[in-house]
Amino acid sequence: YNTDVHNVKVVLDPNGGAACGIASRVFERLGVTPVVLNDEPGQPGHVIDVESSLPDGSHVLEPLAARVREEGALFGLAYDFDADRGNLTYVDGAGKAAIPSPQMAAAVNVAIALSLHRRAGDTRPPAVVASDATSYRVHAIADQFGAEVHEVETGEINVVTKMRDLDALGYRTVVGVEGPNGGTIFAGTTCRDGSLVGAGALLACADDGLRAIAADALKGQLGTGLIGFVDLLPTQRTLAAKGEAPGDWEDVVDRLEARFPQMFVRFLARDWSMFSFHYSYTRYVGRDRPRGKSYGWKVRLESPKGRGFLWIRGSKTERGVVRVVADAPTLVQAEALLSLGQNLLPAG
Repeated sequence: YNTDVHNVKVVLDPNGGAACGIASRVFERLGVTPVVLNDEPGQPGHVIDVESSLPDGSHVLEPLAARVREEGALFGLAYDFDADRGNLTYVDGAGKAAIPSPQMAAAVNVAIALSLHRRAGDTRPPAVVASDATSYRVHAIADQFGAEVHEVETGEINVVTKMRDLDALGYRTVVGVEGPNGGTIFAGTTCRDGSLVGAGALLACADDGLRAIAADALKGQLGTGLIGFVDLLPTQRTLAAKGEAPGDWEDVVDRLEARFPQMFVRFLARDWSMFSFHYSYTRYVGRDRPRGKSYGWKVRLESPKGRGFLWIRGSKTERGVVRVVADAPTLVQAEALLSLGQNLLPAG
């Protein structure tokens, strides 16, 4: 990560966590002037979940985004408590504060990592590891770079282990991502790191050579700053929700698979030409259903206009809760998939 930047700012928000006192030094070493919020250890300025809304309906990161605009900074970076994730904010082309979703942040990181691999001249075939609920935007980006995407079940250890396994097979696994939380593991590391997300964003903003590589691969018109890099990326919409799944997970999956074909014909066949069931368990992803009591269930959907999925998995941290993720080329399609997924679940 080498940058040649001068007289630029980034706004950092350690939120009272592990990055306090450290994040600023990282960016100073990169030649950036950091503006730091909530830098007192143990004194968070907002809730941990940055996808939450405040009581007035505004986004948790709105104060950070406003400060980015006020300072004229390249971007803002909000850390979680253990500093292994970084959420970005920036100013869009209309001068408004933008807060990309974790799925978008993961996609940005994939494009950056693949551009770095291409610039390095590494002859090993590039690979990306993605958790099973990561948007197909990542697949579209990888396709443009000639890289393979290998899916695993949600979980940092699954991502890291798959990256190691692929490297042993002769690949260069440039990055691993978990779309729902934006978690990113860059090549050469074995855990997520919020500061590396910020370093990558700095390259996307300020490294003209890297930006040109991305624009060439993604066949887009490159605008200025981070928004210009983000606008290069393929469009895809991803929505998420929680639901209840009382009882045995095997029974839940039986119900999902019994009802989905009927619902597909009634509500989805107009937009999608085919579907298939897939399962993920640790580093296995395929069409053979695992025998375990906890695994990811996914319907992959295809049409001449793009790909999408409906993903449902029991939470491993909240009893009786399932997470639902819908991904599609358009917002209308994603909304339809999410609604269908919620309706498929058994009543509590």
